[in-house]
Amino acid sequence: AFLDTDFNGLTNEVGESFSLYRHDETNGFWGSTYSITGPRESIGMPAFSVNNAFVVRVPPMAGFKENEGLVCRLLPDGEECDAVEVEMERQADGSYVTSLIVPVPELDENTDLGLEGGVDVQRLNIKSGATQTIKVGIYNGLIQSGLKITENETPMKQAALFSALVSLEESAAMRVSQGVNEAGDTARTKLGYGVTPMLSPTAAQLNDVLPMHSVWIHNGHGSLTKGVLGIKQESPEQYKGWWIRAENLSADDLQYDLVFINTCDSTDQTFEAVKLPGGVIIGWKSTVATPVTVHAVYDIGVKLNAKNYIGWDCEVDRTVSPHVPKMLMEELDTQLDGKRMTVNDAILEVHERMRLAGGKQEFFREKLRLAIRNDSVNLDLKKKHN
Repeated sequence: AFLDTDFNGLTNEVGESFSLYRHDETNGFWGSTYSITGPRESIGMPAFSVNNAFVVRVPPMAGFKENEGLVCRLLPDGEECDAVEVEMERQADGSYVTSLIVPVPELDENTDLGLEGGVDVQRLNIKSGATQTIKVGIYNGLIQSGLKITENETPMKQAALFSALVSLEESAAMRVSQGVNEAGDTARTKLGYGVTPMLSPTAAQLNDVLPMHSVWIHNGHGSLTKGVLGIKQESPEQYKGWWIRAENLSADDLQYDLVFINTCDSTDQTFEAVKLPGGVIIGWKSTVATPVTVHAVYDIGVKLNAKNYIGWDCEVDRTVSPHVPKMLMEELDTQLDGKRMTVNDAILEVHERMRLAGGKQEFFREKLRLAIRNDSVNLDLKKKHN
């Protein structure tokens, strides 16, 4: 599947009925088992468009709030293990719409459709630790430096590094679509930053590119004791899941303007969650955070001598966290008394946006924290490395 950010919505409109279900044990979250199969002409229906490209639109529904996202799952050949998730964006009228989806036959998988660029990425099965090589779409404005990384070439120096773990679990695709593509493109267009996208990073890749940047936003999994979940290359064709810690990063003399490790438990304190049997977080065991002596994710920010470091004081819902980097980039673009915001100013504005969104965003907002703060330093948002 490819995503086309310039798509103008002109496909044939085909109406389909579907049903929804909601269970108490999922804390009121909705789901549906409805599916669309094709190609359309094989079942006597007209194609969606010339290339059988289509968008999926769900009309406005009572009970849905703006922050409650929907995800469309694509199953090549009906195989669940190969499922690709495409986020649905809420429209002004309350409906949800995917980006353009283009089915590409296996023999034509390298065809240039003039849409997004694709890079080969290792997608991690977190349960087994095994990986599979897949092609993931990167916005055209970011693609060049992303290709250099996957081709093992040294990328050009850029201001900002946006990275994400690509994995099989539900909603994982949002880390790329929102945490890298949307947020990275916002940093590029609004802040004037050169942006490097990196997917499923290895420690070796990070050691190559971290000295070339001054901002790092990473989206994935984190552990207080293990670090950031990434990928390790065992041989030219073999990869596996691997926890990356501060000691795996070789440079000691870097000084980052901003580090945001957008994972669970990425600060030096934590709130222990109260969960339903299915794992849904419904509250906290204490109103006061517990300081922790082992904080392997936070240590990475310390290793990078981050002037400003953002993290989560808890396990965070993976449908909430991918939206935060773009909000942060948008707020950093605003002005206060003729000056761009400090990181602390921007975080306070992100908190307010999450409060206004309500639902899960409001529930988690106060657990997003600027753990290392430097009010005397405004980010040099015009900076470009040569």
